[in-house]
Amino acid sequence: KQKEKTNEVVIDRSRCDVDPILLAHFAAWRTEPVLCQEKSAFLQKMYTEEIEPCLTFANVPLVSRLKKAIEDNSIWVEPLPEKDRTNVPKDCALLGCPKICHYRMRFAFDSDEWFDISKFCRDRIAAVCEFLNYLRYIKNGLVKASVDDAYWEVLRLRKQMALAKLGIAIS
Repeated sequence: KQKEKTNEVVIDRSRCDVDPILLAHFAAWRTEPVLCQEKSAFLQKMYTEEIEPCLTFANVPLVSRLKKAIEDNSIWVEPLPEKDRTNVPKDCALLGCPKICHYRMRFAFDSDEWFDISKFCRDRIAAVCEFLNYLRYIKNGLVKASVDDAYWEVLRLRKQMALAKLGIAIS
C-alpha cells in the first residue's frame, strides 16, 4: 500500500490540549486588538516564540529593515522573473551565504531596490506575514469567527511559522 504524501500537518482539535494561559491572553487581546507588542501579553508571546525566531537571519541590518516593512505591511516578495532564474547558488541577501535564490523582496512603495532571497527565507517571511495579516484582519473587524475558532486559526498559523523555521516547505 502506498501512503498518500502531504505537507500538511493536520491539527486534530479532539486530541489537543490547548495552553489555557495563551488562550486567555488571545481572548483578552481580541476584545481590544492592538498590533503593538508592548501593549499585549499575547503579542509579546507571539513575537518571542514565533516571529522573532522566524525572522532571525545573518544579515542583521537587512533584518531590521525587513521587520519594519513587515510590521508596516509594506513588503513585496515575489518569484524572480524567469529570465533571471538560475540553479547556480548565489548569496542570499538575508542568509549571507550561497543558496539557490528564486525569489526577491523589496521594502517600500517607492523602492526599486530588490534583494534576492532563497525559498527558505521566502517561506519564513510569508509565514510571518500571513500570521500578522490575520491579526490585522481581526483588529479591523474582518474576522467574524468565535474566539475559539479564531484561536484555532492562530494555532494553525503558528504551526506554519514553526514549520518554516525548520525549513519544511509550506504550501
